[in-house]
Amino acid sequence: MSVPNILTISRVILLPLFFYLYQQASPVVSAILLASLLVTDFLDGYLARRLRQETPLGALLDPIADKLVALILYGYLWMHGLIPTWFATVILLRNFSQTMSVPILVWWLNRSFHVKPKAFPKWVTAMGFIYVFIPFYAVQEHALIMAINPFLQGALAVAELQILMTYLPRLVAIALKRHDTF
Repeated sequence: MSVPNILTISRVILLPLFFYLYQQASPVVSAILLASLLVTDFLDGYLARRLRQETPLGALLDPIADKLVALILYGYLWMHGLIPTWFATVILLRNFSQTMSVPILVWWLNRSFHVKPKAFPKWVTAMGFIYVFIPFYAVQEHALIMAINPFLQGALAVAELQILMTYLPRLVAIALKRHDTF
């Protein structure tokens, strides 16, 4: 198991510790842990390239870890009323559909495919990870944050929908054996 893959897997495994610390009123420690978990999204890919440890498994694990982290974080935020339902629906729909595509393609349809991450979805994922700090840690009385929050949600939702609309046709093409790369 390579260091980049360990970092990728740690992103999911350490989430329960984050929630424990967050719920125990340890905001600074939980924020540091959350930030370090989210930095691994950048660091695992960087190290894989730098150490020449890029593998097909790592290329598949990284986006799956991203989707699981997003599903867990945004699911928590929605369940606790920290983000509106419409916003949670967009984020969760994109991440759930992409997560489910792997077992559907590999196990059900027996299709092989390659993962070649594109810049725009990586940036949107990064922005989504940065955004979670607002509902987790923003003081509700902070007027500026509360004023721009709907605009940030709207921009992120539009970007997520754009990714979903370009992703779904590729999923169908791979399922029909007309394409082999996400």
